[in-house]
Amino acid sequence: MNINSRLVSMTAVVSASALVLAGCGAGNDPLDGQGSDGEKNSDRDRGTIVIGTANFPESELIGQLWAEALRTQSIDVEVKSGIGSREVYIKAIEE
Repeated sequence: MNINSRLVSMTAVVSASALVLAGCGAGNDPLDGQGSDGEKNSDRDRGTIVIGTANFPESELIGQLWAEALRTQSIDVEVKSGIGSREVYIKAIEE
């Protein structure tokens, strides 16, 4: 298997995984205009969502796709690219 077909395959797997995981959320949809407490999102400060992407192109692509999807819903988004390797950011999340 050459490098291009491996890259395409990996991108497809990551994209499919992201879509499946996105459908697994429970509770109120944060994009439906209403928060978990029933309060309208427009009635409170939503701030900025920060999306971090790892040090590989597929992660950057998925991060940018998520950012654009959120922006279409008038949500402020910032993308921080190249946040590090999995070993670094998983440890930070656990802490």
